[in-house]
Amino acid sequence: MTAFIFSSSLTLVFFRIVAIRGSPVNLLRMKVDEFKTSVSPFYYLRKLDIDNWLLEHSIWHRFIEKQKTVHTADASDATGIDLHRITKNLVSITDKGENVIIIIPGDTRVNLKSVARALGVNNVKLMPFDQSELISGYPPGGTPSLGFKNKMRVILDKELERDETFFCGGGVRERLLEVRFSDVKKVNDAIVASITK
Repeated sequence: MTAFIFSSSLTLVFFRIVAIRGSPVNLLRMKVDEFKTSVSPFYYLRKLDIDNWLLEHSIWHRFIEKQKTVHTADASDATGIDLHRITKNLVSITDKGENVIIIIPGDTRVNLKSVARALGVNNVKLMPFDQSELISGYPPGGTPSLGFKNKMRVILDKELERDETFFCGGGVRERLLEVRFSDVKKVNDAIVASITK
């Protein structure tokens, strides 16, 4: 039995080495690739969350499928959509402990002093990625501009008024969501102000 196990182990090691070197015997590589590309168990739940929310609120929308991305610049490269029309949806917290979603064009940087002034607070800071997901209900790179897990104040950069629609996270990192500026403003009862540098 020991010899059999030892022999099997050698065989396994052999096949792993051969597969890595590009042999047609690539079963192990396929399994590894399958594991690496498997989606989170929450993937479909997040998709259903935003999909159902949009339908329940009769919001016009369109989804754009893409490769998995986190940053807006990468999403723009993956889809060919102008970076200025893909938004950053930033989870923040005020000095009063209130969470706020800041929505700005992807090719700009947020001016937190302007955000604080528009909100009527002393200061605002951005939340780390891991905490942002717990608050909004969506992963960074997949955070939409509406339909959040928790009710929060929302502030939109005035520059986004330039176009009728813009693109935001689609609930998961593998798609974008196109929505109307007017709908995002209305359903969130959002503040509109100049908040970018």
